[in-house]
Amino acid sequence: MKVTILVSCAVICFSSVAFSSSVDKSLIFLQKYGYLDGTPTRSNKFSRLKRENNYSEALKRFQRLYGLNPTGIADKETLLAMDLPRCGVKDPNTSKQTIQKRNAVLNKPLWKKRDLTYTISQYSHHLNRSLVEHEIERAFAEWSKYTDFTFTNSKSQNADIDIRFERDHVYGDSFYGDNSLIAYTQVSLYLDS
Repeated sequence: MKVTILVSCAVICFSSVAFSSSVDKSLIFLQKYGYLDGTPTRSNKFSRLKRENNYSEALKRFQRLYGLNPTGIADKETLLAMDLPRCGVKDPNTSKQTIQKRNAVLNKPLWKKRDLTYTISQYSHHLNRSLVEHEIERAFAEWSKYTDFTFTNSKSQNADIDIRFERDHVYGDSFYGDNSLIAYTQVSLYLDS
């Protein structure tokens, strides 16, 4: 009888720690990528941040944007999506108002232009130039298989996509940490032209 009670208590305590850890992790992610305002710095501030920013609604917005079932719960699938390698820029249109406005015009394509040009304006000093060109061409060919976009290397300064390998950039953060942050993008508002 005593053993059963201890085992049950251990399972309940471990489950609580795992749940708390997943909520803390998701709070940090949601704040970092623009779904919540504020900065969670200590565990005792998480509950206040969660309450003030409507954590569940922010989590639902993330889940919708990533094609997940919008439960508002930091479930296994949601946490796995948060662990995927990604760009370091905050997700666009993450506020509730913006998502509602975007949903009102979802029947329109985001970009009218389908034939996109790209250029590599700055290469890495650590990678072979022809290898970089080959891999980028291969990546765009893969994108073309699954989208309505085509990509052409234009070697022009007026290309739709400008690829640069640089250490100091406009976002200020370097790529340190858990290797989930792989790039930064700067969205152009002129792709519609």
